[in-house]
Order: sequence, then structure tokens, then C-alpha cells
Amino acid sequence: MDSDGAEAGLSRLYRQFESCRGYQRKEARVAGSVAFHVADRFEPNPGRGEPAFPISWPLLHNCRLPRLSGMFGRGVACRFSSAVIQDAAVLGRVVASGPRSKHGLSRARKVVFLYRCVTSNAEDRMRKSLILMLSIAMVALTVPAAAAPGNGNGPAPKYFVDESALPFDAFPGATAMWGVHNGAGYRIEVPGNWNGDLVMWAHGYRGTGPELTVDNHPLRPLLIALGYAWASSSYSRNDYDVATGVQDTHALAKRFNGLVGNPDKVYLTGVSMGGHITAVSIEQYPTAYDAALPACGVLGDFELFDYFLDFNVAAQQLGAGSSAFPVDPLEYIGLTVPGIKANLEAVPGSWPFVLNAKGENLKSLTELRSGGERPNFDEAWSFWNSIPSDAGPGNFLFGLGTSNGSIARSPGNTVDNADVVYQFDTDPTLTTEEQAFNAGVVRVTQDPQGRSPNGLAQVPPISGKISIPVLTMHNLGDLFVPVHNEIVYAERVAAQGNGDLLVQRAIRGVLHCDFTAAEFSAAFLDLVAWVELGIKPAGDDWLDPLAVADPDFGCAHTNGSHVLGTPCP
Repeated sequence: MDSDGAEAGLSRLYRQFESCRGYQRKEARVAGSVAFHVADRFEPNPGRGEPAFPISWPLLHNCRLPRLSGMFGRGVACRFSSAVIQDAAVLGRVVASGPRSKHGLSRARKVVFLYRCVTSNAEDRMRKSLILMLSIAMVALTVPAAAAPGNGNGPAPKYFVDESALPFDAFPGATAMWGVHNGAGYRIEVPGNWNGDLVMWAHGYRGTGPELTVDNHPLRPLLIALGYAWASSSYSRNDYDVATGVQDTHALAKRFNGLVGNPDKVYLTGVSMGGHITAVSIEQYPTAYDAALPACGVLGDFELFDYFLDFNVAAQQLGAGSSAFPVDPLEYIGLTVPGIKANLEAVPGSWPFVLNAKGENLKSLTELRSGGERPNFDEAWSFWNSIPSDAGPGNFLFGLGTSNGSIARSPGNTVDNADVVYQFDTDPTLTTEEQAFNAGVVRVTQDPQGRSPNGLAQVPPISGKISIPVLTMHNLGDLFVPVHNEIVYAERVAAQGNGDLLVQRAIRGVLHCDFTAAEFSAAFLDLVAWVELGIKPAGDDWLDPLAVADPDFGCAHTNGSHVLGTPCP
């Protein structure tokens, strides 16, 4: 199916839904790209039916909201036609509170949904610029909450599922099921014309709070229309607890067998930490799943947390002349980081846009440690080092360095840079400057009990031992869970001799988990064609540095606009 056909199909599906009841309806036509710019934590309380990445409710249902103030607590869409629509962006919420409508959307004062329609008139052009600026602020207000798992290995909070938040309305002709199983909330939806296949959904990091919440599958409209059942678990624990996510997702699949029947095929899909869960699940339960789609996933397991360490010790060494681990979070963010920025910027106040020589070295080192030379890195560097965050303006990446290295269910320090050779360029011969840096930077060694080599006892590693088709997607400019994870995964899969079972796709854009409906839908449909028809999809080669550095890299499968996505040549 081409992109126009996919978009038209989604448009027909959206028109079936009821979210726009009470608002003016127009005949809808979708053409061009429809982009859902939603980072992994842009989840306006999915346990209560609000949208989760990348929007599983009918956003583009041609409800016409006549003024900006109408976007508070209501479904968001644009009056559109093929001539005026380029994309609609929902960028999440700040805080949810207050009563809810019958469709589960908060009417709270602080819930803000932003949209963007690109048209020819001056008002919309001005709105486009305004929304871009606001989107940067919205990312900062939501993503940092998910940035770093809790440091403690103390007692876990008493987790709970608000069972009143589990019910949801099934699509026409489908059957909705919900409940609590082994301490985890779940949702299941089975279409009336069920084709016998099941699509499991593994959500991303939820923070460390006690409430367990459930997402609807982001491809829900497409799945139900095509006859696929889907199921999603809250997991029975929060925090960066991959093992629990693996076990509870598998338990829900078995629960489905008892409630509905044994499916013919089971597809496992997930984003971010859910991508980690997906990759581990297909190795731990190799006969339980038939194909997998981990998107923006932590596919390098502990390599992600090593990257957080790399950036921060390098910034200290270059910007402060020495480095330490762990750090006192308040002193680090309040005193050390401002000094680092001042010492790395070319002129006062120019961080991160105009850097001196040492600042450029940090930028280059970060590019190489996050995935190598590639398009969209310049925009990513500026974005992730300038957005506000819980740790202060422009401190997102620094905030990731305040952990003591411990992760849920992994006692002691888990991060390690003992054998890392840091470089400021791609020449394998170290310069005098690089030699001095490597000699001076603090070296951190994981505790012996910090990482388990296999199994589900702690944060599970990913071996690359796959036996089913796997298709991944990742944004080139994601510096929260960077594309280095894709390279590590490709290397491990290849080392196991399973490279023919892996297809990877690079998508432009700087956000975490920023995929358009067309991109996500195409990935799933291509995976199905691979399973059902043996047609292996096209992908990108993360293991060829020259290909990754090519200006065209990421263009083949980018379909739609993305926040600060580098235009393709």
C-alpha cells in the first residue's frame, strides 16, 4: 500500500469514531502526511483513556475548533483538505486534573493540546512559528520526567491499578475487555472480523510513581479495521523494570488465550523501554511471538546508561578540567554545569549554539558516542542542549548524569567506561589532545553484581539471538535514547548470524519516538507482509558508517514532517 492509500484508509477509519461528537463535522479528506509528534512520555494519562504515543484516538477526524482556546480539554484537529494540511502535532500535556468528558479526555485547565495547520494565510503561518516554540517547551516539561530511572534500590512503592480507569469503549463491531492480572492492569480489544492474529503492545518508561496505567495500542484504528486483536499491559511495577515488563506482557498473551482463544500469530510491538522489553521478550520466549517491531528502543541495554555517563564525564573534563562520578546532584546542576557551559561557549550566553574549540570537541565526542556522524545531529545537539528541563534550562543531558549508576533490580553501579577510547574525530589515530583527555577523564567500572549476563534476574541484556523477523525504527536526532542503540543491536544480531532477520529504519527528526502515522503504519504492514508473504522489507544499514554519514541517510523511510527534521536533499 502506498502512503496516499494508507492515509486515505486511516481517514476512513477516523470518520467512524465518536470523539468529535458535539463539534462541527465536515467531509474529511487526508492527503500528504499526518504527523503525530509525540515523545514517549507524552501520555496525558493513558490509564484514563487519554491519548498515548503516537495517538490512538481519532485526532484527525475533521472536528473544527474555531479558536485556540477551544483546544483545552477537547479533541484536536484541523479543518483540512489535501491542499492545506501538512501535519497536526499533539505535544502532550503539562498536568492533568479536573473532571473528564465521557470520552475520557481531561477538561483540566492545565491540559494543553497543540496543533499546527500549514496554510497560505498569515495567521496560520504565525501559528506555525508559535507552535514550534511552544513544542520545545512542552518537550522539556514532559520528557525529563522520564529521563533517568530512580537511583535507589530501596523498597518499591506499593503499586496499584485504578480499576475504574480501565474500561474503554470498543470500536464499532469490536469487543473490549479489561481487568487486572497478576497485579498488572490490561486492555484487550477484539474486532468482530478477527483475523486470528494478536498484536501485543509494550509501553515505555512510566517513572517511579505507584499508579500503574495502560495504553491503548497506538495503531488501534488500523489494527481493528484490518481484523487484528490487540492487548496491552500496565506491567505490575513501574521504574526501569524491563524484566517485569517482559514477564507481564507474556502473561497477558497467555491470558488472551484463555479469554479469547489461541491466536494464529502474535506480533510484539513497543517503544523506548518497551522496545527493550520487546527485544528481550523475543529472546526469552522465542516460540511465543512471530515477529517484533521495537521502535526508538533501548536496544543496547546498558549501553544507554553508559552514554549518559560518557556525555557528563566528557563535559566535566573539557569544561571543568577534571571529572568525577558520582556527583552531588544539587552541586552539579547548580554550580558545576553553569561553569562547564561558560567554559565551552565561544561568547557569553552562546551555549550550545556557538562553541569554542573545547566545546566543539564535546559536540563531536557526543556525536560519535551517540551513533556516529549522521544527518540531523546539529539540530539534535542544539535542541537537546537548549530545551528547558527539570534540571534547568538547557540541562536535559546534564540531568541524565546525576544518577549514581543504579537501576531497578540491578544492585550497585551498572555504568562503565573503563575501556572506552574517547575521540573528537573519526581518525583512529589519537591526537595528543585526545590522548591527554583519555588519560585524565574519570574511569568508572561497573560493580560485579551490577549487570547480569543473561536471564531476567536484573535489567536483562539483549544478545541478538533472534529467530523471528524484527523491524526497528529510530529518529536520527534522538539524543535521549540515541541511535547508537540501533548500531549495537545490529552488531549483536550479526554476531549471532541472524542479520537476515533484522530490518532497521532511520527516521529524521530530533524528538524521542517521533514517528508519523504513515511511518508507523507502513512499518507494521511491511512486517506483516514479511511474515505472511516472505517479502523482506527495505531498510537502512546502521553498520556502514559511510552510509550513515551520507546526507540522504534517513530519507528513504521518512514520510512526513518532524520537529527539526533535516530536509532531505
